[in-house]
Order: sequence, then C-alpha cells, then structure tokens
Amino acid sequence: MKNKSSNIWHFKTFKIYIICQFFTVIFIALLGILIFSLHKWPYPRNSFHYFTLWSVVNLAFSIASWFLWLKRKYRILIYSFSSFVPVSITLLIYITGGSNSLFSILYVFIIIASALFLSRRSSFIMAAVCFILYGGLLDLEYFDVISPIREKPSGEIFFTLTIHLGAFWATSFLINLLLGRLERTEKRVAFLETLHKSILESIQTGVITVDNKNKILYMNPAAEEITGYKQKHIKGRLIDDFFPLNNAPFRRKEFSFVKPDGKVVFLGLTEYPLLGENKKQMLGKIFVFQDLTLLKKIEKMSILGELAAHMAHEIKTPLTSISGCLQMLQQEHISEEIRPLVDIALKEAKRLDSLIYDFLSYARPIQKREKLDLSKIVKESVDLIRPSIRGKKINVLTNINSPIWMNGNKEELKRAFLNLLVNAQEAITGEGTIEINAKAEEKIAWVEIKDTGIGISEEIQKRLFEPFFTTKSNGSGLGLAIVHKIITEHRGQIIVQSVKNKGSTFKIIFRL
Repeated sequence: MKNKSSNIWHFKTFKIYIICQFFTVIFIALLGILIFSLHKWPYPRNSFHYFTLWSVVNLAFSIASWFLWLKRKYRILIYSFSSFVPVSITLLIYITGGSNSLFSILYVFIIIASALFLSRRSSFIMAAVCFILYGGLLDLEYFDVISPIREKPSGEIFFTLTIHLGAFWATSFLINLLLGRLERTEKRVAFLETLHKSILESIQTGVITVDNKNKILYMNPAAEEITGYKQKHIKGRLIDDFFPLNNAPFRRKEFSFVKPDGKVVFLGLTEYPLLGENKKQMLGKIFVFQDLTLLKKIEKMSILGELAAHMAHEIKTPLTSISGCLQMLQQEHISEEIRPLVDIALKEAKRLDSLIYDFLSYARPIQKREKLDLSKIVKESVDLIRPSIRGKKINVLTNINSPIWMNGNKEELKRAFLNLLVNAQEAITGEGTIEINAKAEEKIAWVEIKDTGIGISEEIQKRLFEPFFTTKSNGSGLGLAIVHKIITEHRGQIIVQSVKNKGSTFKIIFRL
C-alpha cells in the first residue's frame, strides 16, 4: 500500500468483503445441510460434523470481523484475513474431498479480494500462500501423511497442481492489470474533476447547472456572490424561480435581479445545453452569467461625461468673453464700491475657467506622443516648484538617473509630476523634506516622490483618485484624478504609501 490515505480507503471498503464472506458461509452451510437432509451427502457421515463445525467457526469469524471493523481494528483484520481465511478454505477443501472438492475455486476469490481490499502486490503473495496450502494438502494425502476424507488423490495430482498454479497466478496477474488501468483512469478522472472544480471556483463568472427538469444541481462561488444565494439553500429548486427564462432559450438575456438583501443588480445571462457523450442526449442546461451593474453605470457615466464635456466646452467660450469684459471694466474709472465686486467676479471667473480646464483635461484622451527623456521632465518639474518653496523650511533632495527614454506626452507628464510636487509641498506645514528619485531598471522606469508631511489616512487613500473628491477647502477634486489618468494612459501605475503624521510616498512605475 502506497500511502496512509489509500490504506484507510481499503480498510473502509473491507466491510464489503466481510459481508460477502458472511453470506458465502451461510450459503455453503445451507447447501450442505440441504444435501445432507436429502441423504445425498457424498462423504462419510462423520465428515458432516466437521463441516458443521467449520460453518459455525466461519460464521463466528465473520461476525467477529464485523465488530473489529466497527471498532476500526484494521491491523487485526489484515492479519486474520491473511492467515485464517486461506487455512479455512483449505480445511473446507479437505472436508469436502480434497483434490475432488469443488471449493478450490474459493482461492480465486480471496486472491481477488486481497488485490481489491489490501493492495495489488498482496494478490501475488496470497496466490503463493493458496498454492502452498492446496499443494501441501494434496501432497499430504497423496503420500499418506493424512487420511483423505473420500479417496486418495490419483496420479494426476501434478497436473491438478499445475492447473491450479496457473489459475492462481493468472488471476493475480489479470486483477493487477485491471486494477492498474482502473487506478490510472481514476487518477485521470480525479485530476480532471479537480481541474474543472478549480476553474469553476476561481473564475469571476457565475455558473449554474440544472437537470432536465430545470432543478438546480450546482452553482459556483461566483454565482453565490452575484446572486446572494448559497448553493445549499437553493439546490434542488427550479431555476425559473430566480431567473426569467420563459422566452428565447439558449440566447443572451439581460435583466434586473433582486438579491435576498433587496439590492437590485443587472445581469447578463447565456444558456447552454448540457449534452451527453453522444452529443444527442440532453442531460440538462448550463447558465453562465455576469454582473453588469458596474458596466451599465460606466456606460451611463460615459454618456454623462461626454455631455458634461460638451457643456463645459460651451461654457468656456462665453466665460472667456465675460472674463475679458471684467478685465476691461477693471481698468476703467469705476467707483470704489463697485471695484471690489468686479475683482471678486474676475477672481471667480478665473477659478471657474481653471475648473473647466481641469475637467476638459480629465475628459479628453492624450493625443500627441513622442520619444522623450523622463528624467529631464522630472528635473524641469522640480525646477518649477523651487520658487514656491523659497523662504520655507523645506529641503528638496533629488536622485535622478538620466537619461530615461520612453514614449509619452511631455506636457501631460510634467503636469502630473508638478501636481504631485505641489501636494507634497502643501502636506508639509513646518519643517520637512521632499525627496525625488527616478531610475530605470530593465523594462521599467519608476519615479518616487516622498514627503515628510501630515500623511494620508487609510479612509482617504481609498478615495484618493476619485474625481471631485477633495479634502481642501478650495480644491476642485480633479488634481489627483487627472494625475491617475495621465499615468494610466502612459501604461503606468501609482502606488501610494502613507502613514498619518509621518509622510507619504507616491511611486509611479512605467513600462518601457
């Protein structure tokens, strides 16, 4: 036996052999009693007493084996099976005529049983034991060591032994061959089952299978997550109770679905036939579906975004005219009471113009791309931020390797880095340091901007790149959203690490 788990499996199935042994002994005992009662017992009458004793002992052994199995005394079962059963069959053969007994066929069954319930290798050992016992019995009778019950074996004893030896070894060989193929098939089936189960349990698409009566047989974890129902609660129920499947079978359907908690989601479902091996018999159906709620929201957001971008563009033109008029009015001789109002209006017009510019930048994709030196853009962005830092107790440290060549839009990248540097500056309320690192490694380039500012809480980090989300009183909420968009469109990603009151690190990684 190869491993502990296979041993346990063999031991647990050993009860099948015990049951078969019990009923076989009963059948042999009843058959012997019937023959004896009809006065057709072919052996001396005193041999029937031995036969009766044999039947009682073997029935008791079968019952004892059953209790040992219930008590999980598997090792004792193995020893008793290996020693008692072959000897018991040999005694039965001796009682019922020795070489003329029909019960020598029972050796074949215990050889098969040893292969099935113990191990394949043990069948060869059992075949050898059976041949030794059977051959020893016939030899003892032939050489008058023991008295035969009926008649002494004839001179064909060696032929009989040769036939039985061939039968025992042929049985052992064939059962090993069959079990070997069966084990390989079982391993292949187990591998395929594990593979299919792993695939179904790992995909994010919901899968439900039903039988020909539309009763649910299986649903994968993704289906449980999407629908809100657990398999153990709805297995055996009709699929029609959950999904509208009345019309157009085997076609794509999209519909709203109400989860048990009352939440409404939008699903896209496709129905497939589950066919048998001959591709003709229909065993059931497979339902594959996805949660389209987010996709539908994105589609609506896309339409609203296009509309908002168009409106922003339309607002920008008259706003420019209004701003120009206010500037001209500001240069005219106006009363001191009106001048503050004009200044406020001009200031708000500029703020609105800046907001519209940010919104349009967020909405439109990057068009122009060229080969550029990323390290040069980072240095220029640092130079642009230096004037605003003068007079403050902020140190700027740079470690920028050059050149770092990549394809991109120079102005957009500079805008992204400048935005991050401004945020780093504003995060430092007193003394602090801003550290900028840039380096290329194999097929990636990374830019790191660190500050020793107030840091960002975990709650805010989750919404950091959401449009219109801001913690600043005068912020538009589009700054970091634009940064994220620019970096993403340059095949990059942003990793944020921050500890409250200790500082933040923004690491931008580009694929070259």
